[in-house]
Amino acid sequence: MKRVRLIRTWRLLLPIILIGWLFMIFGFSSQPYQQQDIKPELKKLIPENVAERVVPDISFRYHNGIVSGKDNPYGFIEFFIRKGAHMFEYGLLGLLLYLLLYRMNGKGKRSVGALALAVAVALADESNQSHVANRTSTILDVGVDLLGASLSIGLVLLVSIKLKFR
Repeated sequence: MKRVRLIRTWRLLLPIILIGWLFMIFGFSSQPYQQQDIKPELKKLIPENVAERVVPDISFRYHNGIVSGKDNPYGFIEFFIRKGAHMFEYGLLGLLLYLLLYRMNGKGKRSVGALALAVAVALADESNQSHVANRTSTILDVGVDLLGASLSIGLVLLVSIKLKFR
């Protein structure tokens, strides 16, 4: 009886949690870059000589710019923190969507449905960013978001398989 009550409670709370998470995602994407710039904090935490020694001498293109560990070590670190944050945001979104689609028969259908909804949110998020000062909108970020959602849903599927064969 307690388990049934717990499941019912989660089914009621899940949409509320999901809506709150969506507000958080769109709230962050509505902020100008200057409000999210963490390089000043990184400079306080990591001395320049340490950053130059630790950050690899790697450069690559991303969207309309170059990310360079040698030329801009703090920007390099910030880039990976920001992309990691995107993956976390959309990983949790993917998990919430997967759980919300509990009525769909089959884990495969549920997974595809959750991923499709996560991509729709990511596209809307990038569209929103295109209207915010000093923010860039790129399909590459949708790929990063999709990777986060895919990893979390994949982890759920692996855990469920592991538990099934226990």
